[in-house]
Amino acid sequence: MIIDCHLHVGYEKDFDDHQETRKLFWKRLYVEFEKRYNFNTDALFDQTVDGQVAIMNELGIDRSFLIGCDAETTVGAGFEISMEGISNMVKRYPDRFIGVPCIDPLRGLWKSLDNIQRAKDLGNAGVKFFPCWGWDPTDMKYDPLYRKLYDLSMFFVMHVGSQIAPRTRLKYTSPLMIDEIAYRFPELRIIETHLGWPWIGDALIVARKNENVYCDFSGLVPRIHIGEQLDHTANVGTYRMAERQLPEKLLYGSDAPHGSQKDILNMVNDLPIMEKTKKMWLGENALKFLDLGY
Repeated sequence: MIIDCHLHVGYEKDFDDHQETRKLFWKRLYVEFEKRYNFNTDALFDQTVDGQVAIMNELGIDRSFLIGCDAETTVGAGFEISMEGISNMVKRYPDRFIGVPCIDPLRGLWKSLDNIQRAKDLGNAGVKFFPCWGWDPTDMKYDPLYRKLYDLSMFFVMHVGSQIAPRTRLKYTSPLMIDEIAYRFPELRIIETHLGWPWIGDALIVARKNENVYCDFSGLVPRIHIGEQLDHTANVGTYRMAERQLPEKLLYGSDAPHGSQKDILNMVNDLPIMEKTKKMWLGENALKFLDLGY
């Protein structure tokens, strides 16, 4: 069983009826990524929903989280991936996709509570938070959102770690924020992203300390090629340490299409760790997190 816990959605040309708006959205949002990583947003929009499933089939990926985004209040109108679109993808392939639309608390507390309920009613399993757009997730005024998620048996994924998109704030990307939320809501299921890079140690200790917190390693391969081979983000020692200290807490995530599902799978398969640990990270831990059984 392989579950990709971090697949970005909204590039697919048949995602909804507003492709030109979405193209503008992603083009503006990822202008810095295009400059620094030779990332071509336009080239991604020939992908289809069926094509995404075909890639999963080719790589042996059984299910993928569909991660949404909402930055309208910070960046401007149109900067939202609709939860209805995500829900429609899940309905089209209910055994392959798990919907995780984005909630933006800057829209207002009551609106956000309504949006969490709407996400649940549409069949989505969890939500994504991007505090980097300018809100403090540890502020107790947002506790009703976490309580609502727990009451609805939903989880949340929170972006932590590096962020270079325009109009974002790094002080709201620390993994230590997760510890504060988990302390107040010890039974609410939480995923912190990207191993918290560059604060990898913080992310791992938060996941080790809190039973309800898991950590995906989306986009983090020990070595990648950008013109030439370079050391990048996490190293092999990071994963070997994680195997010793919290093998039951790491989750495979690709960050596709910004990252590569294939590259991350190859990375896991090549790591000098036990095969049983690889199986846990690739799918068994996600099944436990989702409470789907083994």
